Amino acid sequence: RSAAVVMTCGKETYAQKLKEARDKVNLEEIGIKDLRIRRAMTGGYVFEIYGEGRAGKADQLATKLREEVSEVKIARPYKTADIRVRNLDASVTVDEVRAALAREGQCSKEEVKTGPIKETQVGLGTMWARCPLASATAIAKAGKIKVGWTAARVELLPERPLQCNKCLEGGHVAARCPNKADYSRRCYRCGRAGHLVRACS
Repeated sequence: RSAAVVMTCGKETYAQKLKEARDKVNLEEIGIKDLRIRRAMTGGYVFEIYGEGRAGKADQLATKLREEVSEVKIARPYKTADIRVRNLDASVTVDEVRAALAREGQCSKEEVKTGPIKETQVGLGTMWARCPLASATAIAKAGKIKVGWTAARVELLPERPLQCNKCLEGGHVAARCPNKADYSRRCYRCGRAGHLVRACS
């Protein structure tokens, strides 16, 4: 297994920015001996770190790259999974659900992304959330989380298929989109303009 750091920037500057990174960041000082580079589907570069302490070394590399290399976006990606939380009463807030998911999944609140709570036909709330994969698996295994007075049901959602946010077709991403049509400002679900997918009816 590896830990990864992703660098993205304008297409015309990758060679320059990679050279800048090599000149300014000393891998030996961080303790990185086994680093492999590959291209991401989005066009960026992925630096994969192997060996003992790889997560900490990847964090250090990301910090160094942010400090030393200008005009690039540096990220520390990790696998995530989507879950649905059901049976929320009207008093429960999004922040309370986020805190409960972080507690049950043993991750930070910042790692839990959520949508709004939507009322269902039976009068109870449901919401979508995204957590680190290990956390989402642990939460789904428990089956329920305590939120206020509620024992809310939790289920793991199937992995979403790859979808281009430019042309809205499946199987590729915007950086490798072969189509000229640009629907990036439209709803992913229905393809119409004027609203986001969360407000799509």
